[in-house]
Amino acid sequence: MTSMYVLKRDHGTGVEKKEPVSFDRITERIVGLAAGLSDHVDAVEVAQKVMLCLLHAVLSRCAPETPERGTDPASRLFRR
Repeated sequence: MTSMYVLKRDHGTGVEKKEPVSFDRITERIVGLAAGLSDHVDAVEVAQKVMLCLLHAVLSRCAPETPERGTDPASRLFRR
């Protein structure tokens, strides 16, 4: 299975570092940003949607459009 990576940039030096995408790190960041909103924000649910958006963005750039729908195959992930 191929892993997804993000490029972390050190703005002081301009050096880029490749790191694997981590669901736990995304969730931790959302928990920190939602401090005081914990009664209204489910960090795990938000992190799941972030991961879906990342996947959608990757598939949108990599997959050709399907002529029958005119959209990329990842769009079905967002249909209810």
